[in-house]
Amino acid sequence: MTTTKILVVEDEALFSDLLRRTLESDPGLEIVGDAQDGETAIALAQQLKPDAVIMDIELSGELDGIETALKIKSERPETGVV
Repeated sequence: MTTTKILVVEDEALFSDLLRRTLESDPGLEIVGDAQDGETAIALAQQLKPDAVIMDIELSGELDGIETALKIKSERPETGVV
């Protein structure tokens, strides 16, 4: 079975944990990393090469979720961002 590699980007720890647990219950999904800010998300997307990124729009830090998603897509167009 092929697994879909997912990067979770969420700055609220409780929501991130709940999302991670929910996604991990699906054997077809693999959480390869998580980030709390845009800068970290971009670095992890380059390093981990996820198939998809689940992105919070409102992030703490320099970049919001929209800016982060656009940067990830420009560097890795094959990665889906939700």
